[in-house]
Amino acid sequence: MHAYGYAFQTHFIDINQVTLQLPDVLFHKGDADRMERSFPPEFMRSQARPLLVIEDSSHDMTTSLAVLNFFHNWLAAGEYIVIEDGIITDMGYTEKYGGGPRAAVGALSRYPRIGNTKWTHATATGLAKM
Repeated sequence: MHAYGYAFQTHFIDINQVTLQLPDVLFHKGDADRMERSFPPEFMRSQARPLLVIEDSSHDMTTSLAVLNFFHNWLAAGEYIVIEDGIITDMGYTEKYGGGPRAAVGALSRYPRIGNTKWTHATATGLAKM
């Protein structure tokens, strides 16, 4: 992003404490199933826009859905959320992950304001434009 002249900041949430220090990168100890604990309303309101969210946590359907539900309240038109590892469906691991990320993306249909939901077939990643 710097190469294109954009100022940005990257926030990671990990269930384990990460001590790595990188420019423009902040690591938060937290749980993807409880995003509101790591990213309270005042934090979310203070973030520069547009947002790009990449969900690449446990691959469990319930966790992916928790992240989708959290960010549904914060993402605006023209912002994106990428759900990684939908390929586990093709690999036959959906039972292990409670349906996996694809099942969570399938649940997006209950949100009428989502305009474009598609699968990028090259990476089997769910992409929703809010």
